[in-house]
Amino acid sequence: MENVRIYKKNFITQVVIRADFQVPHQAIKTSLPGGFEEEFATLLPLVEVRDTQTQEVTFKVQQRQPEFSHKASEPFKTWVLRSDDGSQALTICQDWVSFSSSTYTRYSAFIAPFLKAMNALVGGEDADVSYRRLGLRYIDEVKPGEGRPLEWDGFIAPALTGSLAFVGADRLLRAMGVIEVEVEECRMRMQYGMPNPDFPAAAVDKLFVIDCDAYVPALVEHKDLQAQSERLNRTVYDYFERAIDDRLRAMMEPEEQQ
Repeated sequence: MENVRIYKKNFITQVVIRADFQVPHQAIKTSLPGGFEEEFATLLPLVEVRDTQTQEVTFKVQQRQPEFSHKASEPFKTWVLRSDDGSQALTICQDWVSFSSSTYTRYSAFIAPFLKAMNALVGGEDADVSYRRLGLRYIDEVKPGEGRPLEWDGFIAPALTGSLAFVGADRLLRAMGVIEVEVEECRMRMQYGMPNPDFPAAAVDKLFVIDCDAYVPALVEHKDLQAQSERLNRTVYDYFERAIDDRLRAMMEPEEQQ
């Protein structure tokens, strides 16, 4: 990826990437490929296996009378592979695969285990597999540790803190906003603002949340999984950079451009 700034520090509390299969991937309905758990034993040594069954309820009206029907899927397995400290988790089932981390450092380190797992699960980079949805979500909880709870000059872009001016002299208790955009082949829902964990009391802690959930709203072929993941990451990165200001960038200590 080009022209992506890397920071030595960040305020990211959670990153999640998830790929939903177009159709259930029957090859992993009840078992994982041979040697899969051993391949990830160093990074994700803790393994939990669950028996899973989905439920489907349908509703229709026949002769003005409502009718409900209930259908349960055939049982299948769900695996959760975790790191020793629980900061990283790979969840696998026939319907979807996700990887999450609460100790994010940089994109290349985060995405590598996910791509490695996906290739192993479907049979290689050129496997004839598609995904009906691919999503990547970053949650930043910005806590500068200095200044008053509602003072964000230099930390957050003024366009996102307009509610402070809007309420004037009134005491602001909480302010959250939502932006939904379409960027090339991606869509993103960005939630932002001052959630105030102490609500309805006045805010005590200085906290600003930037929650970017980007996804591809079309089929993604497995051979394009890496490229589309990078496209999502670029979208989130661009909007995060728009959301912050120079004092926060300096606090995060810019390291390099990639």
